[in-house]
Amino acid sequence: MSLQWVSRAGVLRHLHLGDAMARPSRVTGIQNQLRRLCLSSQPRLTPLVGALSTITSQQSHSYATDASRPKPKKSTKATAGTRKKSTAPKKKRELTEKQKEAKEKKKQRDHIKQLKETALETPKKLIAAGHRLAFQSKFSELRPQHSDIKETFSAASTAVKDMTADESERFQNQAEENRAANEASLASWLKQYTPLQIKEANNARRSLARLTGKPARLIVDDRLVKRPVSAFFWFMSERKASGDLKYMQTPEVAKQIAQEWNDMTETEKAQYQKMQADDKERYIREHKEVYGMEPKRTKQD
Repeated sequence: MSLQWVSRAGVLRHLHLGDAMARPSRVTGIQNQLRRLCLSSQPRLTPLVGALSTITSQQSHSYATDASRPKPKKSTKATAGTRKKSTAPKKKRELTEKQKEAKEKKKQRDHIKQLKETALETPKKLIAAGHRLAFQSKFSELRPQHSDIKETFSAASTAVKDMTADESERFQNQAEENRAANEASLASWLKQYTPLQIKEANNARRSLARLTGKPARLIVDDRLVKRPVSAFFWFMSERKASGDLKYMQTPEVAKQIAQEWNDMTETEKAQYQKMQADDKERYIREHKEVYGMEPKRTKQD
């Protein structure tokens, strides 16, 4: 049989010796194609050529697969130059006494700053006392005439004493106008905040007074709920209103009322204790209505 017939049968079409493959696969492929050439010379065995081609193709692929080597795995062992990170928690350094003191001072400053923000800042008030207005006016007039502040202070005090009735009335009228302006300014300012915010502001002002030693200037707001009154306070209010102790000094009055309270029987105290219970119910009811929450425990609890 001629080579032309063999090429028409498709035997030589698979002969590509220049394919990039491993050496064992290349040799196997040459041998298989030479075997096809030999078998193609026999017409009766022509049907086997496709089968041999399929087998040899599978073999060639299997050899090529075997020839590829797997990539080496990276070693998980640490090299000599690397160190494993320690997972143990680091011990905190103990602070010195000086550092502890500075930390405590900073904490207190931050606490005071937070309290000041909660305490709110009310509008500045105008002078609402006629005497103070007169002194301020005279001091400003006499300040350029004296080099010493003490001399100016003394001269202003003398000038206030020597004021005429018209001048005194003028300063009193100005004080009344300032008082009304202060009330209007405070009322307008209070509308910006809820009663709960004003309550928290007053609590912050009490805390600041304890920390700084300064008197607490609470915000006056008619919307705030009045705290409940004790039975002894109801009795003391009743005794002061009677007028029997109006000729006594305040310390003596307090001592006398306390003695009378201690000498009373439980039956005599019952009416005042009932007044205390009723006032507590009032406080709880108004606290829920105004602040939207139940009150904390009171001193009477």
